[in-house]
Amino acid sequence: MKNKNKKRSPLKSSPLRQAGQSLSEKMADIVDKMLLYLVYIIVFIFLALNEWSRLYFNTPPQPLFWTFVAVIVGIYFMIKIMRLWKEMKNYKLGRDGERIVGESLEKLREKGYKVFHDIIGGGFNIDHVLVGPGGVFSIETKTISKKGDQTISYDGADIKIDGFIPDRNPITQAKGQMYCLENFIDEYAKLKVKVKPVVVYPGWYVNQEVYDPEVWVLNQKALPSFLEKKDIFLNQEQINSIASHIENYIRNYRENK
Repeated sequence: MKNKNKKRSPLKSSPLRQAGQSLSEKMADIVDKMLLYLVYIIVFIFLALNEWSRLYFNTPPQPLFWTFVAVIVGIYFMIKIMRLWKEMKNYKLGRDGERIVGESLEKLREKGYKVFHDIIGGGFNIDHVLVGPGGVFSIETKTISKKGDQTISYDGADIKIDGFIPDRNPITQAKGQMYCLENFIDEYAKLKVKVKPVVVYPGWYVNQEVYDPEVWVLNQKALPSFLEKKDIFLNQEQINSIASHIENYIRNYRENK
């Protein structure tokens, strides 16, 4: 029998995710690890100081041994902390980029678009999804550092950053997210919808050399103007149906894991 007096949360579902939330969670994990490593360092420094105090008070000491251990442990964990710090800086850059793009997308709500952020599932993560009159768009944000006046060009097949093709192909990733979203809409909303994959490089000048390629490659400022040129593709009933299923998935995903 359930205890009716037992307190429980009044919330029946999880809140929608925010732009860059996955990266924020990864950053929090890194901070936890860094704090743990700092605790290790402090403990061994304390042990070393304790041995020196025993020497001072004429108790059987082992200061050299514990100093050696403290130095080795300190160096080992400082190296780990430095690596984690570098990793966290990369996550922070990515998170801030997703938030910048998210802020730009939020303005599209007044144009009739439903906006979702940080959709996660088994083996995939879609940074942003737009559902509106122009169709459904899966958006992958790529926030990378730049030097001087470097630019990005896209010929419809390959992305080149200052003339060089990046090691990881974001076009392949964007298409994979497109297929996942199309299958989801087909399964749950019972609609055959062609999702438009988009790769966004916030803060970069992007030269898209071909008209309306399979995958758009843009910066966050150009995306709204590209959407305005899209013909009406979905009616309000279809928009509401697709958005409702996506929202339910996001709210219940963690509960079903």
